[in-house]
Order: sequence, then C-alpha cells, then structure tokens
Amino acid sequence: MIIKMKSLALALAVCTIFTGCSDKTGSSSSSSEKVQSDTDTAAQENAVNKEDIVITLGLLSEPEDEGLIKAIDDFNNADNGCRIETEYMSSRYDEDGVIHGYTNEEIKNIDFNTLQMILNDCSLDIIGGGTFGDSAKYELLKQKGAFVDLYKFMENDPEVNTSALDKHILELNEFDGKLYSIPQYYDVHTVISKSEYGGTEQNWSISEFIDHWNAMPEGSTIEGSNCAEYIFYNLLRENLPSFVDEKNTKVSFDSEDFRKMLEFCKQFPSNNGQKADYDYTAPRLTSNYCIKNVGAAIYTETNYQTYEQKQYRLRDGDYTLVGYPTSDGSGAYLSTDYPGWSISAASSDEKQEAAWKFIRQFYTEEYQTENGVMENVYIDDNGSKKIYYSTDIGFCINNAARKKIAENIVSGMYDSEEPVYSQGHEITIDKLKLDEKDCEFIENYVNSIDRWDTRIDRELWWIVNDEVLTCLGGGQSVDSAINMIQNRASLWVSERY
Repeated sequence: MIIKMKSLALALAVCTIFTGCSDKTGSSSSSSEKVQSDTDTAAQENAVNKEDIVITLGLLSEPEDEGLIKAIDDFNNADNGCRIETEYMSSRYDEDGVIHGYTNEEIKNIDFNTLQMILNDCSLDIIGGGTFGDSAKYELLKQKGAFVDLYKFMENDPEVNTSALDKHILELNEFDGKLYSIPQYYDVHTVISKSEYGGTEQNWSISEFIDHWNAMPEGSTIEGSNCAEYIFYNLLRENLPSFVDEKNTKVSFDSEDFRKMLEFCKQFPSNNGQKADYDYTAPRLTSNYCIKNVGAAIYTETNYQTYEQKQYRLRDGDYTLVGYPTSDGSGAYLSTDYPGWSISAASSDEKQEAAWKFIRQFYTEEYQTENGVMENVYIDDNGSKKIYYSTDIGFCINNAARKKIAENIVSGMYDSEEPVYSQGHEITIDKLKLDEKDCEFIENYVNSIDRWDTRIDRELWWIVNDEVLTCLGGGQSVDSAINMIQNRASLWVSERY
C-alpha cells in the first residue's frame, strides 16, 4: 500500500491519499482511497499556485526527522515556484493510530514493491535511504542507472559544489565518475588496540592480528569476551561489506580472508546463542571504535575496579587504530547513517532542477552547522532545566560546517559538567584538553581511508549470520559454512530484483 501526502506541514498530515501506481508500473495495488484529515483548514492554508512544479519525495512512512519535516515546510512556504509532495510506501501507524514496528518479512515486501515501482518509472522524483526499510535497496538502484549525476547541478551552484564539500568523501561515493547521492554526515568504523599489545602500526593484516593475539597474556579478550559468537559480531560481521562487491554483483565469502577470520572465531567456545558474560577487567587486544567527530582523538580508558577513567591522545601512540583485520591492511572504512537523496533519471529536466533546489539545502553551511550537533533539553532531579549536546551525528560533509563544529568541540562549547555513571558508580576522570594537533590527527586518518562501505541488504546479512552461527554452535564445519554462504549469497545477489 502506498500512502501519498500533499501538505505543507508533514506533522499535521492534512490530507492523505492511499494509492497504487498505474498499471504501467506493475504495482500490486491499483485501487485508490482518499482519506480526509481532521485538520481540513490547514489544507487550505497557503494555497499553492497551480503552475508550481510539483516534486514527489518517496519515504518509507511518516517521518520523525524534525530537520526533514522543517526542510519540507520551509521549501513549500518559500516563493520558489516549486513544492514538495510526499509519497509514503507504508504507514507506521495502525488503524487505531498507534505506532507499530515492521517485521523483516513486511520490510522485504514493502521494499520489493517500492523497487518495482521505481524501476517501472513511477512518479517518485526524489529517492533516498529513507525511502526503504532496508537502505541497501537504495544502493542497488545506483547500480541500475536509476538516478541523475548530481555533479551537473553542482557545477553552477555557488554554495553547494565540490569546493564547499569534502572532495575525498565525494570521490568515494562516485560510480564510474558519477555522483548519484551525497551523504550528509559520515563516520569512521575501525578497531583500536592498546599499543603494548597490538603495536603502533595502523591497519593490521590478518596474520599480524593473529600473531598479536597469540602473544597476549592468559585470560585476555577480544573487546571483553572470549565467546565465539561475540568475536564474530565484533570482528567479522562488522566488516561484512568488504566481502560484497555490489557494483559487480559478486560476493567473496570463499576468500582466504573470510576463512581465516571464521577459523579464528571458531576456536573459541560457543555460547549457543545465549548472552555471554562480559569481562570488564581482563586485558583486551581490540575494541571496536567508531569515530564521529574530532573528539575521538582522545581515547578514554575505564578502570572498572576503581571506576576511574584515564584519557590518552591517539597521536601520542599509547593506543593505535588498527582497523579490522584484512589481508591488505585496509580494514578501516567510512560509512554514513545519512545517505542523502537522489534525483530520478525518469523525471523531466524541469523536475530534476526543482529537485536539486530541495536537496541542496541539506548541504549548506547553515543547515549542517545547525543540524550537525543535537541540542537536548532535560529537567534534573532539582527541577532545573539542563542542556546537553550530542556531537555523535557524524562529520559534516560541508567543509565550513565541519570546521566550525570542530572548533566548538575544541573550545569546550558542547562539554557537560554533569557527573557520569557506570554500573551505578560515579566515574572520576582527569580530562585532557583537545587541541588543533588532535584535530589534524583525525583529519589525516580519515583522509587515509579509501574504503566507503554501505550496509549489505537484510537478506544477505541473515544468510551469513545464520550459517556462521550454525558453524560456531557446532552444527557444521567451517568448510560447509563457507560453501553454504557463498552459494546462497551468490544466488541472492545475482537474482534479486
């Protein structure tokens, strides 16, 4: 079921139309049902000119993102000759108006119908990760030539262009020199190790990783665990995109890298799907480390016996960013939770230009500076209003906004003086002061990474997860698991949609 909303205010949902695509699209729904909103007066407020160019934005369901809601309202309230309509692929509300979740099967069916609609030239002009329940389907469309190269709009844009945005990130998101989407924010996925255990060289090979593990003291852990499943989750499953070549629809789960890492996990005892004990005090070789801002240049180590924290500058060498173990030492990768939006190649030139007018606003210095840090308000136990800031959205792709937020982090603008607790104990910490050299360290590390990975689709993720857990639980050998994964995954990526 497709839900179409024509409104200046998404949150009010003033007029909702349930409709399928025409017979031309091959959609499973051909009937239309119009639902009139209770807020009928809002539908007449700011009547739009019939000559306005109407751009249709596809969304999985009614949005929660306040930034997106405001952006649509602002765009529609501006006298720019364009307006946005939103078309929902489903609704997150049930018949009683209660928010519900989606099962994996529901997401699969919704996304399948959405893909078929788009590939058959239905009326969506703007499509993004937020159009799907599984954003990997969005990445699939990029390979099929469904979108327009955004570089052609950026060439003549005085504010959103290759000089204003992070060129390294843009290049990593190209498909054969074309840019079909621009991530709004990005982050680094890597692994960190204490240098006395893992050495000071960045980016391990698998052999180096195993050598360091064999030299660890007795009772050591991988991120606090000696459980086969937990180690799989943290070292191998986190790096699954490296075994999927989306552009060429191939998988390499039968590679030596995957085999070596699965064999490594297999040597540890299985918890048979049960929650394993976490050892907070044992020496650990690795911990996953997600870098979302320059503040990550200072690593915080917690002593869970004394509940004291000690901080280290990464540039001083006490800890090393070693990446996920890979044969070529390229284990760190860049990714995003905000993949941005694309413009349909099936839309008219006029609509494509109008769609760019809408999309570009998400990449301006003003928008990214305002939305790249989240301000949260709460009331403390004494009834006082408190504000704390979250800088974990990711690095802004707009250069000026990224620099401004980094300066604010260095100045301490977003710091909180509220006490921190862990396991019911107040944490004591002697904080280090972030400086420009720390920022340069992180910037250089980001620029050294040449991998951009997107999420693999849910079906592929479950294929790997199910077969590996069966293997680790003793239900099949490593050889059998690899054969099953490679065969099932190869069939899936070659035949999907």
